[in-house]
Amino acid sequence: MTPGEAIAAKDAAREALRRGDAVAALAHAERAVALAPSLPEAWVALGTVRLVMGDAAAACTHLDRAVTLAPLLAEARLNLSVALMSAGRLDEARAALFAAATVDPGLDVRAATERLLVSCRAEFSRSRRPETAARLATVLQAARLFDEAADVLRQILADFDADADLWSLLGQILLAGRRHDEAVLAALEADHRAPGDVAHIANAAGILADKGDLAAAVAMAERAAQRFPDSCRPHLLLADLTGRTDAAAEWRHMVNAADAADATAAALSRACFAAYERSDWAVVERLRPRLDAALRTGEGVQPLRLAVMPYGAAELHRNAEAFSRAQWPARRPLAAAAAAKPRLRLGYLSADFRAHPVGTTILDLFRHHDRSRHEVRLYAVGATDDGPEQRALAAAADAFTTLGAVSDLDAARRIRDDGIDILLELGGHTKNARPGILSYRPAPVQMHFLGYPGTTGAGFVDYIVGDPWTIPPEAERYFTECILRLPVPALINTPRPPAAAARSRSAYGLPEAAVVLSSFNHSHKITPQLFAVWCDILAALPEAVLWLRSSLPETAATLRDAARRRGLDPARLLFAPRVALAEHFARYRVCDLMLDTTPYGAHSTAADALWMGCPLVTLAGETFAARVCAGLLDAAGMGECIAVDLDDYRIKAVELARDAAARSVVKAKAEQARHGLLFDTRAFTRWFELGLETAWTRAAAGLPPATVNVPRVPTDETGSA
Repeated sequence: MTPGEAIAAKDAAREALRRGDAVAALAHAERAVALAPSLPEAWVALGTVRLVMGDAAAACTHLDRAVTLAPLLAEARLNLSVALMSAGRLDEARAALFAAATVDPGLDVRAATERLLVSCRAEFSRSRRPETAARLATVLQAARLFDEAADVLRQILADFDADADLWSLLGQILLAGRRHDEAVLAALEADHRAPGDVAHIANAAGILADKGDLAAAVAMAERAAQRFPDSCRPHLLLADLTGRTDAAAEWRHMVNAADAADATAAALSRACFAAYERSDWAVVERLRPRLDAALRTGEGVQPLRLAVMPYGAAELHRNAEAFSRAQWPARRPLAAAAAAKPRLRLGYLSADFRAHPVGTTILDLFRHHDRSRHEVRLYAVGATDDGPEQRALAAAADAFTTLGAVSDLDAARRIRDDGIDILLELGGHTKNARPGILSYRPAPVQMHFLGYPGTTGAGFVDYIVGDPWTIPPEAERYFTECILRLPVPALINTPRPPAAAARSRSAYGLPEAAVVLSSFNHSHKITPQLFAVWCDILAALPEAVLWLRSSLPETAATLRDAARRRGLDPARLLFAPRVALAEHFARYRVCDLMLDTTPYGAHSTAADALWMGCPLVTLAGETFAARVCAGLLDAAGMGECIAVDLDDYRIKAVELARDAAARSVVKAKAEQARHGLLFDTRAFTRWFELGLETAWTRAAAGLPPATVNVPRVPTDETGSA
């Protein structure tokens, strides 16, 4: 039998139901299931017929089978919720209804919700018990009937005043209705009745924070921390609250949270990341074993926090998938399927369309897109400052839309309504990024590009843009996405603005006769293993100094103390303050050699150095983040500056620092890099467009995503392929 016959039988069953002929509908539905037992729509038809005929138990069985076969079939979940209501299984009915709305936010669940409310109200009238009140209140909350939900709970609390869970639920519902003062009182009532549960007083502090009463929230959270010193929850809340005004207090509370007996992987990873920012490696050493154990349980944490630590590609992949699964449920796509068309509408989504490395490096890509084949729309989900960088980005696009104030769903609907064909997300798991927008699949083809160096772990991202260095073929297994592999470094490099006028070394506080080694990466990229190698390099080069980026005041003190313990004069570590971009670029002119970090290396910072003619040494590690710089150096013809391990890294750095002639050779290559492929954004754009069009052609042909290797086809003098 062909699938078409089963589909015809299923359709016949639906038509018979519309005519009111349930007997004929049953015969057709049973035939559809017999012909194609793996067809979920056939089971939906059979379950619906059984429901109409009054056999709720059989309907539940058939519809549950449909959901198992097709978890994203929202109709099956919706009909299952109605069948479960008819069977009196109201908790399961509520879960199925909520799941249907999650899978397909556009699904009309009003009738089913009203039917469930009728059942829950009747149940509550018959049996005024805590469980029936809680069930009714939860459904009322989902229907946004907050006042009625609160009234139901207040009624039942008159008879079950000691039930802490009911008081807690009342607080949540009052908060949802923006009745903050009453919500706090309800949370405190819950705490009074269950004083051994940290959740209730922590909820009260959280409600105060949501209200905007920061002082009261901090005071409440401190009370919670005093009562529950071994719980991470109040300490994490205090870290969130104090971090707005007091970095030292935030750090103290993060460490307290991580040291708590019930510390989660999230709390442990957050403290480890903050410890790297401060170069407080003793904290990392103490917490890493517990973090490793928590990760082995499958608990996912914010992936960027792990990327700076010496985890392998397989571990980063597992964590990213676990984190994404927990954050974003599977949903039915908003967008229609791809179809062949002569001009693609490209959407770029980012929180960094401003004075930020992503915004400044990608600018020329938007300028050079072939408008005869591509329309370019930018969607800003971060801060909109209307600064010169943001204005330049907006001017380079065909449309610039701000979506920072809307929900992920509303943003996805806007992108879908704009008819975006390929949506390129530029943030991944970085600060303020909104990859959850892609979970609604507002575009037929979705990609991650540029902003986060690694897999998103999200099944709703079809491709990640890489190159032969960052994602060699043998590394593809560590990516949830398929690979769109460019023939040049995937880090596009818009030419930098002019640097400030040259200054002497002494003007920067540097000794005039020294060999100036530099590393302007963020401090969280400095590991103790790498710093030990840096100290070995300085020990071998008595005439050298190391110029680092200034970050937190305690970081400089910690690094100097670490250098002192290794027998080095701490004055040989110098720190560059934050300055305007043009002035920062000028600093590279007095640097002899830049030392890259590992396992999270320099990306746009390395490109900045090459643009200014500053050579650098890097270690090509295992992960995407550890290999970006190597790809840049290879493209610049500087393969001799790419190390294979830390010993090789140390040797190369010392040899180049000692040998002025060898350093002149690599410096000349670095100075030439700005005139080569590394900064040829026209050529990059043509190859990038070829990759996008190849991915689109596959989708339009009904084929699933697959690795795309973009060939280095010749380009003419205008950059056209």
